[in-house]
Amino acid sequence: RVLTLNDAKTHPKYKEFVDKLDEIPMIGDGTATGKYNQLCFIRWLAMAAVKGGFMADYDVFPIKDVSTIEPLAASGEFTVYDGKKGMFAVPCLMSGSEDEWLRMSFAILDYAHDTTPNNDYNAWSDMYSLTEISRSKPNTFHIFD
Repeated sequence: RVLTLNDAKTHPKYKEFVDKLDEIPMIGDGTATGKYNQLCFIRWLAMAAVKGGFMADYDVFPIKDVSTIEPLAASGEFTVYDGKKGMFAVPCLMSGSEDEWLRMSFAILDYAHDTTPNNDYNAWSDMYSLTEISRSKPNTFHIFD
């Protein structure tokens, strides 16, 4: 299934989420890149709206043996499948239950909203927020590396 903005809009917390998102400086603000980065945050809420599961970027082709990730994915706990715990996390392939997607949607949103970005752009993307959470609160989610 391909997620759309309409999926996110069905979530009861969509307005709250977007109102807060609009206050966050995005990498590429005022350009198509800035809008893309906002939509990257919104896709997390869309996953909660569709009851969770796996989310992959359209350009990702998982090559790991599925049997090694299946037990972790089946638990419903939020998992990122590209990264190194305490160092970085790339939100290109992730899984979690509906509740976990909602929890992590607001975790990355709140972190970006409440924290000054520490990168060359002085702005946020979902990847930077996720990476900073991985560094500052490494037990917030699993990284399968």
